[in-house]
Formats: sequence, C-alpha cells, structure tokens
Amino acid sequence: MAVVPTANAKDNSFFTNVDVRDSVSRFTYSQDPNNWLLVEVRMFLSEGQDSDMFLSIPKEFTELPAETFELMHRSQAVGKVMISDEHLIQVSFTNPPKDNITTHFQFLTKLNSDAVESIDTPKIIEYKFYSSQGEHFERPIRYEPKPLGNVFVDSGMFWHNETAWFVVDVPMKQLFEPVYVFSDPGAGSHINQHRIIRDMTRCELVTSVDSFHRPKISEPIEPLEDYTSDSSILMKFDHNLEGYYVRISYYTKPRIVKSTNPIRVQTSFYKNAVKGLSKYAIYS
Repeated sequence: MAVVPTANAKDNSFFTNVDVRDSVSRFTYSQDPNNWLLVEVRMFLSEGQDSDMFLSIPKEFTELPAETFELMHRSQAVGKVMISDEHLIQVSFTNPPKDNITTHFQFLTKLNSDAVESIDTPKIIEYKFYSSQGEHFERPIRYEPKPLGNVFVDSGMFWHNETAWFVVDVPMKQLFEPVYVFSDPGAGSHINQHRIIRDMTRCELVTSVDSFHRPKISEPIEPLEDYTSDSSILMKFDHNLEGYYVRISYYTKPRIVKSTNPIRVQTSFYKNAVKGLSKYAIYS
C-alpha cells in the first residue's frame, strides 16, 4: 500500500465514497476478470480548500490514466487529479471552491496479470482504498461465470481509428432459428455509424469452457445461411451442433460520424429471415 500523507489540521474536506464497478455489467459483479473496472471517487470540499488530498488505490490495478485530468464541479474546474506510479491519487486545487461543494471524478483501470491469474474460480474480492483524511473504503467485486443459457454481448472501440469490435455468444438452445445481430447507430443518429467488415466476421463453436465459461476449446464453423450485409448480420446455424455456444465475432470500419461517445449495440433475434420478421427478444 502506498504511504498516504496526513491531512492538515485545518483541512475540513474529505472523501465521501469510492465505488468500483465492472465496466461491462455496470454493477459490482464481473463475468470476466479481464474486464475494465470503473472507479468513481466522491468528495466533499470545504470552502477555500487549497491543501492537496491523497487516496491510495490497490496495487492490483494497472493501465491507470497517465495524464493529469481536471476535477470538475458543474462546468468549472476546481482542481487537478494525478495518479502516480506508486498507486497514489493526488488531488490539488488550482481554483479553490468559494463555497462548500460536493464533486466526483472517475477513471478506468484493469487488474494486472498476476491478479487475473489468481482469480481461477468464482470468488468475491475486496479492494481497499485509504485516504489522507483518514477514510478507509473496502469495495467488493463478485467474480462469477456468465450463465450458459443466456445470450452474451460484448463490444468495444479502437479509439485511434474509430473502429469497433463485437462479440456475441449464442447458447445452443437459440440456434433452431436464424440469428440476427444489429449494431445500434446510437445517440439517435439517423444512420448506422458502424459498417461491418464482412470478410473479417468469424463464427466458432465453443466445445469446452473454463470456470468462468470462457472458451477453452473452440472450432471454426460456417452458418447454414448467411445474409450478412455491411450494417447487420443475419445467420442460420445447424441445430444439431454439440457444444456450449456459438461465438460470432465481427469488426467494423471507422465510424461514419466521428464521436468520442461509447458505442451501443443491440442483439436482436428474429423467427424468420424473410419479410415480416417477428422479433421475440432483444439483448443489449
């Protein structure tokens, strides 16, 4: 644990809460220890606060923000946040508040490789944070396997070139009917922001899984019918396949509309692959 400096006796500000959530589930459970974690830190700042505040974070966290970022209150910057290599958050105040205020900041992080390897079975792990003001926070994440009977959807962006990736795991019980995967344009756009690179689409049959139901052994397969376009995927699979689930992986070209907003994706299932599609389930 990093050494946390002691607060000045005149310092009346304090950390009010630290929240840790899985970036995929958005809750305090994770179905993959490799997922990003979202850390949110909340603070009460007293009028005229100008002394630095410190918060230590777990050594297991890696890929932390390398650059200093602003601490905002409404639309005004009241300070700066820096995270050191010693896993110590330092909050300094370039524009001390004129009144008592509450504010917060957040950042993404991941577990280092040793921490990921240590989570070889489902378990609950407490992550501890210590502040210069004397507060101590313990926040649990419950690592659990994803249900094998449910559709699982994951996605992400390669921000350097505005391309996206999508993974859809479809349990065997769904495969007696066509599978239709639709990339939501997001943010109310009238056009689909994501154009699929059709020759990079891959389908695998997962025949062995680990304790988190992630693929251990898989084999490439081809759908019986494939109507994939550059905006959506429509496939039909053999219902006699033996395995846990079919994984569909696909990638997209750079976004048509440049944006820093996260992507949104919906996976829809239809009973027919022809006119008059009858939708019976949507998973986001």
